[in-house]
Amino acid sequence: MAYIDLCRGWIGQDKDLVDQIAGACLSCAADIIAEDAGTANHANRIAWATTVRLNPQVEAQKFLAHVCDNPTIAAALPDAADTDVKFVVAGNINTYATGE
Repeated sequence: MAYIDLCRGWIGQDKDLVDQIAGACLSCAADIIAEDAGTANHANRIAWATTVRLNPQVEAQKFLAHVCDNPTIAAALPDAADTDVKFVVAGNINTYATGE
C-alpha cells in the first residue's frame, strides 16, 4: 500500500475502488433479497437493498471509510480482493439499513 492509494480510496477518488464497493453492495443486495424474512432487521435491509439497486454508486460512497479502515484491504490497495471488500460491506450493512 502506498499512502496515496489509501488517501484516494478514502476520499472516493479511486473510481475502481468505488466501483468495487458498488459491486459488493449489489451482491449483498441480492443476498438480502433472498434471505429469510425472519432475519433480524429484514425490512430495513430490504429497503437498503432496493436503494442500492437504484443507485449503487451513492451507497458505495458510504462504505469508503469502513473499507479503507480494514487493514487487509488498506495493505492491498489499489488491488483489494473482492472477497475482502464484500466481507466489510456485509458486516456494515445494518449501519445504513435503518429505514431512514
